[in-house]
Amino acid sequence: MFSNLFNIVIFIVMKLNPLEFFDTYELIASPNTYSPIVPNECRYCGEKSEVLFKTDCHLIPELLGRNHFLSRDECDNCNQLFSKWESHLAIFARPYLSLSNIKTKNKVPIFQSRTDYKDQPRTSIKIEEGSTKRLIHSNLDDFILDTEKGLLQIATRNPGFIPNHIYRALCKIMLGMMPSKEFFENKDFFKWLEGTQELPEICHGFQYKSQKKYYKTPSAQLYKAKKIVVGNIAYPEFVGIISFANTIVQFYLPLSENYLINHSDQNSMNLVVYPSFAFDGDMKQNQKFKIRHITNFDQKEPYKSDEKFTFKVN
Repeated sequence: MFSNLFNIVIFIVMKLNPLEFFDTYELIASPNTYSPIVPNECRYCGEKSEVLFKTDCHLIPELLGRNHFLSRDECDNCNQLFSKWESHLAIFARPYLSLSNIKTKNKVPIFQSRTDYKDQPRTSIKIEEGSTKRLIHSNLDDFILDTEKGLLQIATRNPGFIPNHIYRALCKIMLGMMPSKEFFENKDFFKWLEGTQELPEICHGFQYKSQKKYYKTPSAQLYKAKKIVVGNIAYPEFVGIISFANTIVQFYLPLSENYLINHSDQNSMNLVVYPSFAFDGDMKQNQKFKIRHITNFDQKEPYKSDEKFTFKVN
């Protein structure tokens, strides 16, 4: 949600050319390039006590998939503080992980659809131990079988989650691996994350469901605009990309005080779409891609999501 103190016009730029995004942004952080600002000193609150560095804090929470990307500059207290956002991210991610057979910390999560009325049958999706077979106990209304095309469509009625909590959980992943220079230039991000300061939030994002590529281990990349302003066009300074299971989510960090100092109301803001479709390969000119445009990252009330997944069947 944008502050009432200024107006920003947003244009969505969606082009097939995958170089468009990389012409605008450069990669500045990922788990593979992560380096603690000061080892065993919390980058958020400055805590140094050894007794508050007992928990293995993951750069990417294992609710998005099992991984070994550990933080060495996040204390247990801050880890606990931020966990309140992650429960909503877990609800959002569960159907993708279940249907993709992706293990989280201990096992492949079980998905259960919500009930909208008394005695409504649930659809449950789980993986049989030691097997990739999907066991589905279902409400038959959640299934559509097209025998002619050999396609099975499954509707997942996701339990309610709060989109703004998901947005904050995603942004926290980016802040956890942000290089020291950018982190100290934008200390107000942490104040925003803990809820003691308001910043203009960009409620837009994009999601792509891959047709071919699956991420057994989640990945995260933080990109920074090469130039914030080009002519009268402005770009969000930081873009986050999270990939897990069969989905890629793109989002924008809030606009920091440092950014707003240089912002002019005469500038319009462009959101350039990350070419997530390119990972499926074999692109053709004029090929159509289904990219979901997220517009409610600022919503602070529960949101019920109905997602559809299509599988080929013999």
